[in-house]
Amino acid sequence: MRKAILYSGFTRTWGACKQNQLDCIGEGDKYFYTYELPDGDGYAQAIQIPEIYYSPISEHLYMSNKNPFSSIDSPLNAWHNQYVNFCLVPKGYDVYIKSRCDIQLSGTINFNEFDINDTNIYIPSGNDHYNGVNDQFAFGSYEVMKKYFSVYINHRAVFDTGELFHPEGYVTKNLQMLGVNIVRLNITNTILR
Repeated sequence: MRKAILYSGFTRTWGACKQNQLDCIGEGDKYFYTYELPDGDGYAQAIQIPEIYYSPISEHLYMSNKNPFSSIDSPLNAWHNQYVNFCLVPKGYDVYIKSRCDIQLSGTINFNEFDINDTNIYIPSGNDHYNGVNDQFAFGSYEVMKKYFSVYINHRAVFDTGELFHPEGYVTKNLQMLGVNIVRLNITNTILR
């Protein structure tokens, strides 16, 4: 099975996480679109990106319906970076995997056991917050992952539904609005900071 593994975020603990991810998800073409570049990891593509959102938080529209513990700029930057990364990855892989660079998975995933279709997205159990599901790791077909990453395009439409601004809730609401079936995995993941 041909796998495209899309990494984003900070690579601060990539050295401690990469063997776990290799053991749990196997080999694949790695696409890094991160704040720092990983050292010599044989990636298909790696781009260091700047943050693009720096709005005064008190003036942002989303302040009117925001979780008090959430930032606004951080999710917007993350969604932008993940969306751009996905747009740069070619079609033709059997499965597209979104992963943070700083997570470890609790078990091995045999992708051949899953029905990779244009409806199902697979997300680990746990790390669910504020009316949403884990937004740290997911996989599916090209078409499903295109919808997953479209939260960057659709975040205003999600805001207009009255959803409380929080990353997990917005990702989940976007998937629901686009008719994606969320299937939970029997594995979990842990952020290693």
